[in-house]
Amino acid sequence: MPEQQNIEFKSSWHEEYLDWICGFANAQGGKIYIGKNNNGNVVGIVDYKELTGAALNEFLLKRAGHTWDDVIETRASFDDIDEGTIKKYLRKTGNYSAKTGKYLYIIFEIQNSLL
Repeated sequence: MPEQQNIEFKSSWHEEYLDWICGFANAQGGKIYIGKNNNGNVVGIVDYKELTGAALNEFLLKRAGHTWDDVIETRASFDDIDEGTIKKYLRKTGNYSAKTGKYLYIIFEIQNSLL
């Protein structure tokens, strides 16, 4: 299988390949094979880490200087909030008073541009 518009072979990882990933994401998609030379022959890699799913998303966000707190989901609404999950979270953070059965505080940050 030769290199094509959506297939790239790289013998080792370099940070600049993030530009390739963004380019693939903005186009038809693609694959980057790390550990293959330009002819598609396996040259191997040393000290690798597999990044897929959530780990890949986390890696890309960090490399872009962001966190999940920076990601805005414009389709979300208050109806999407699961009250049980919020209660579990608040109990874990120490924001729940078992004595009174009430929450000490809740903070919601709402951007005016979304209202």
